[in-house]
Amino acid sequence: MKFRIESLFSVRGIPYVMVRQIETGEFSVSASSRLSEVPLRSFMDQPRSLRADGSPDLEGFVLSLADPLDSARLSEGQIVEVQP
Repeated sequence: MKFRIESLFSVRGIPYVMVRQIETGEFSVSASSRLSEVPLRSFMDQPRSLRADGSPDLEGFVLSLADPLDSARLSEGQIVEVQP
């Protein structure tokens, strides 16, 4: 499933990436999942946010990278794929 990277950030040394789903469908994240070639931790969150029309934005997700050094391999605007 394809996503566009909206931002990269870290909290207390843990790297996170905010992505926007650009293909419809369901997905999950496990300890073996990857964001393109970058390993992920088994963490996924959906921030509470609203669209301009006031409806819930259900296409944004926050994922966590397994290795902080992998942040350098990703960039805002990049199209990536979540692999199970």
